[in-house]
This record gives sequence, structure tokens and C-alpha cells, in this order.
Amino acid sequence: MSSGSNAGAHANVGLKPTVDLSAEGYDNVNTDWQDALFRNAPISSYDLSVSGGNEKTRFALSAGYFDQDGIIINTGYKRLSSRLNLDHEITSKVRIGASISYSKNPKPSAFRATIPV
Repeated sequence: MSSGSNAGAHANVGLKPTVDLSAEGYDNVNTDWQDALFRNAPISSYDLSVSGGNEKTRFALSAGYFDQDGIIINTGYKRLSSRLNLDHEITSKVRIGASISYSKNPKPSAFRATIPV
């Protein structure tokens, strides 16, 4: 027997498993776990923006939607966002501006994968 952290592993070389899966009916199971858990994850992303104004006031409004399914089942991500920018020139030396943004994305819950059979 070898000394060190692999001593137990070397002692089991060549021994039969202690659990007989054939007695439970699992001897013919051949599951491709990567195929069962992973998938293609398409992405949808849409953006829209509008801007305008005059000599003194300018504005920009934008909105977006993002959706990705996730490569592991039930791990998708969605986001809805918007933004408004306003700028106004009070005098040739004084300008004010405001920016408001909003974003909503559901918080991911604990991992709950349902594997199709």
C-alpha cells in the first residue's frame, strides 16, 4: 500500500464495486447527462431609441428587451430597460440635464432543473 492521500484509492484497484446496480435494474441505463442538462441558448435582444429637440432643449428616450434561455434548463435571464435623457441650455454658459433610467430583471430562483425523460 502507498502512503499519502491516495493510499485508499490504490487499495481499491481491481476490486468490484460494493453496490450491485444490476440487482436494482440500472445495469442498462445509458444517460448522456450533458445532453439531458444542456441545450442551445438562443438570445433575443430588441432596442428602440428616439431623440430630438431644438436649439435649447434636447432629449433622448430609449427602451430595450433582452431574453436568453440559458444553456442549463431553467436558468434563463430576462431584462427590460428604459432611459430618458434631458438637457436644457438656460444661458450660453449654464446648462442643466437629467437622466432617468429603469431596469427590471427577475431575480433568479434556486436552481430547479426538470430533466425531460
